[in-house]
Amino acid sequence: MISSILHDPRSRPAWLVLLVLLLAIISWLAFGPASPTPNLPGWDKVNHLLAFLVLGTVASFAHAPGWRRTMATASGLLLYGGFIEIVRRDRVRAKTPG
Repeated sequence: MISSILHDPRSRPAWLVLLVLLLAIISWLAFGPASPTPNLPGWDKVNHLLAFLVLGTVASFAHAPGWRRTMATASGLLLYGGFIEIVRRDRVRAKTPG
């Protein structure tokens, strides 16, 4: 029953809206002012894993089934992750004196 609700084609627009909101929130967190985070080894990677796990799950409900759409979604999320890393790297370089 829950699976049929989650995968109902009529709910795809709502999943898409949620996906766009999550992308906006994650972008703000990635590019906004630094938030206090625990100084634990790998904490940054755990945050990335959770963010992209949630994005991938929501994105999978937001599009029609099929391997091509799944691959396009995975590629889009991979590009988004790369974009975040490039922007953050460039911001760190800009702040570094030298």
